[in-house]
Amino acid sequence: MGDYKRPGRPKRQSKTSAAGAGWECSVCTFRNNQGAYTCAVCDARKGTATR
Repeated sequence: MGDYKRPGRPKRQSKTSAAGAGWECSVCTFRNNQGAYTCAVCDARKGTATR
């Protein structure tokens, strides 16, 4: 009885760790570093809407 482990739910991952570190540019979809305020490819600001 002492060594039996019940199978449990897998731990939830946060959105940042599940998607990888960083943010996706809404203009060109490039994945940028988390600390960047502008996209490394198209220079769009973080959080810029596409419309």
